[in-house]
Amino acid sequence: MKNYRAEIDGLRGISVILVILFHAKVPFFSGGFFGVDIFFVISGYLISSIIINLYEQGKFSLVKFYERRIRRIIPALYVVLFFLLLYNYLLQAPYFSKDLSQSIFFTPIFLQNFLNIYEGANYFNLAYDLKSLGHTWSLSIEEQFYFLYPLIFIFLLKSSKKNFYKTLIILFLMSLFLYFYLGVSDKYVGFHFFLTPSRIWEILFGCILAFQKWNFKNKSYLPKICLFLIFFSVLAQNFISQPLFFRFLIVMGTGFLIVSSFENQNLFINKILKNNIIVFFGLISY
Repeated sequence: MKNYRAEIDGLRGISVILVILFHAKVPFFSGGFFGVDIFFVISGYLISSIIINLYEQGKFSLVKFYERRIRRIIPALYVVLFFLLLYNYLLQAPYFSKDLSQSIFFTPIFLQNFLNIYEGANYFNLAYDLKSLGHTWSLSIEEQFYFLYPLIFIFLLKSSKKNFYKTLIILFLMSLFLYFYLGVSDKYVGFHFFLTPSRIWEILFGCILAFQKWNFKNKSYLPKICLFLIFFSVLAQNFISQPLFFRFLIVMGTGFLIVSSFENQNLFINKILKNNIIVFFGLISY
């Protein structure tokens, strides 16, 4: 725990709060769905930092890595599934049973995002708010990534750390290209939003940042700019709907906020991110 960074959990807490405000239809937070993108960058950075640290100490184990993921995700997820089933049986109309039964099958195997694509779901339609487990699409993308990433890490790192880093950059650029390609057309809304290859550039950006040594000491302006980019994009989405552009700004802002705040611990921004209430939301969320 000596390397624990409370400000990252605080940033994760902000991302979760933004998503909750978006789904609660709170005024001026129609861009709150960008919280998922903040979460993706954090996940990529943290998972890479953990794997790199363990690997360099000769302690990395695929079995233990997957075991930790299972212990982190499955217990809380299964509690949610159980109470949703109970709620559906006692209180919901039969109409919702089909949707829930499909999601109950696809969520534990982390394929909810592909179910959404198959159904032609639109995250921004009112009908999507009625999907009991619609929110688990992002968890599915993360877990798909977490399943493959350590395998690629072990396979490529044995040959060269430099080759692995280049591979991350190539995969990042390919995913980013697909993201913009699908995003400019209304024909591919579901694919653009839910498809794993078009979203993992956000997680990969966090991974890439974790692999480099950054020197932002005495550059206290950088975290301020990064936090401004995040909140500017969330609020500007209320007036100018440009999710492609704003999501890119948020991903860049989140990534560089994480690496720059580390060397500027005395900043007022860090004190905000380390607020106990915000950190609490970050700690209990995934």
